[in-house]
Amino acid sequence: MNDIRLTVDGSIWRGWQSVTVQTGIEFLAGAFALDAGNKWAEDGPIGFDQPCALHLGETPLITGYVGKKTATFGNQTRDRSLMGWDRASDLSDCAVESASYRNQSLMGVLNTLCEPFGLTAVTDQDDIKQERLRRFDFLPGETGSEAIDRLSRQCAVLIFSNGLGQLQVVRGQPQNTHGTALEEGINIESAQLIEDRRLRFSHYSTLSQLAGFADEVTPLDRCTVSGDATDSGITRHRACVVLSESSLDRQQAVRRSQWQRAVCDSRSWRLSVRVKGWAGRNGELWKPWLKVPVKSPWLAIDETLLVAGCTYQAGKKGFFTTLELCKADAFDLNKAEVSQ
Repeated sequence: MNDIRLTVDGSIWRGWQSVTVQTGIEFLAGAFALDAGNKWAEDGPIGFDQPCALHLGETPLITGYVGKKTATFGNQTRDRSLMGWDRASDLSDCAVESASYRNQSLMGVLNTLCEPFGLTAVTDQDDIKQERLRRFDFLPGETGSEAIDRLSRQCAVLIFSNGLGQLQVVRGQPQNTHGTALEEGINIESAQLIEDRRLRFSHYSTLSQLAGFADEVTPLDRCTVSGDATDSGITRHRACVVLSESSLDRQQAVRRSQWQRAVCDSRSWRLSVRVKGWAGRNGELWKPWLKVPVKSPWLAIDETLLVAGCTYQAGKKGFFTTLELCKADAFDLNKAEVSQ
């Protein structure tokens, strides 16, 4: 496993007994766990709070910090292991300073939030660059990840770490497709499909609340803006009502309902696939926010899906990747059926 290297404060560490790395588009920060065995028993420990980067060859996997270390010994064993998280993990743990924003850009608010943590937010989509917030507040005691979660719901975007110490902001479908297809009987070691219809609803409504209302105003009267979306695949009555994270206009409320529908639909259909190696036949790493063709007669699947998450593992039995896949248009609002 010499291709897997951890660089800490300019020093390079290799030769792991086992490695696990997790990345994905539905959580903010990736993580890694490394088992060094007794190799460094006399070399001194790796320090905390030093910037580190985990690479497979020249491909970055995680850019962040070592956050947890374990050292054990017994009559016949000595072992050192460590865990680390992407730089964005500090956003999950730490509170942000309270602030209010009016008519500001989404990317501007995100970068203001990220700056104290040494992070930047990036996007290559023009519609996201132009996205503006009528109003958004960082709440007292709120962590960075809680604020980002509200931002992502309000603006119908996905925000996740790209492994380079940045937050990637996306919407819709990825443009790139992996060069290797996943095929039953060829490179799929095992697979599991889970369909959970309980996560979907027939009708979605988003209500936008007014600020500064009097106590005597009824809850219904406080909500003057609403937007709806429907899921024709659910034939019985199942309603979902969302209170918006901030003040919205009619169009934004409709989009918020579309986003809720897309997320629920995505989570109701998930395929987990285990393959040998961390890359396809062409050497391209499996990674989140890529489309990949999948063919499995047993599961009645023959379509292109979206990689929502990857768990890379390496050990005595070799290298393996477990991919979590969802429908390719899972987060594409253009497919949503809207009830006006």
